[in-house]
Amino acid sequence: MDHRITRHRIAFRLSIAITLLMVAQSATGLLFRHLYGDNIFVKSAWYGNDLITLFVATPLMIATLLLVARHSIKAYSIWWGVLAYVFYNYSFYLFGAALNSFFLLYVALFTLSGYALILELSSVCIETFRAATWGRVPVAPLSIYMAVWGVFLTGVWLAQSLNFIFTGTIPEIVIATDHPTNITAALDLSIMVPAVLLGATLIWKRNPWGLVLAIMMNVKGALYALVLATGSIVAARAGIPEVESQIPLWFFLSGASLLCCFLLLGRWSPADQKPPVSG
Repeated sequence: MDHRITRHRIAFRLSIAITLLMVAQSATGLLFRHLYGDNIFVKSAWYGNDLITLFVATPLMIATLLLVARHSIKAYSIWWGVLAYVFYNYSFYLFGAALNSFFLLYVALFTLSGYALILELSSVCIETFRAATWGRVPVAPLSIYMAVWGVFLTGVWLAQSLNFIFTGTIPEIVIATDHPTNITAALDLSIMVPAVLLGATLIWKRNPWGLVLAIMMNVKGALYALVLATGSIVAARAGIPEVESQIPLWFFLSGASLLCCFLLLGRWSPADQKPPVSG
């Protein structure tokens, strides 16, 4: 049997396990909020996170797995985007949450999603994406949007980090979360920014991996911006100042990434109808 098929099957089975664990963690987190030991600002983020994970990300994962099982080519990249969301999302829980009863679930979700992504992307037959019809894909706007997204994140976190180096001013996000380090900047600069900027570059060059990364990161971006919007709403209702002003931004970014997904999936015409992991 082709090793790519074997890796794909393992990733698919891991994704089923991930889905079950997502339901267990998010549902329990919503029902037993007292299990979170963080301050009210972070607890609001976890509550918003659990809502989106349970009611948006999980149904999307189930739907894409069903479509992948039926060999829908476009469903593959959406599936990878949901896996990217799970990996990024649970890295926050694993490294940023105060120790709680969900710790082992965080370890499992972070680890399984990471390995599922590695196995699945290493099984991709990129020729499937190379055969795509690029004519209707709005390459320039998509590439520019992703580049602006990546540069903006880099600028925000670099400015705060340099300000701390030269003035000793602790970033507001560190104070608000009462965490010893800036975990959001750490994960964005190490995971998000490289993937977004690489995707922007490759799609500009009409490299097939650009399609893969662009769809993945925009699926992840749409989901996580929705998490931030929901968490901000919860925090605002809890009386935390200044977060309410951020809500329109998060909804805008979620909508912009969702629009990118529609433009990519709706206008990309794969000329090769074989699944991207076929032998």
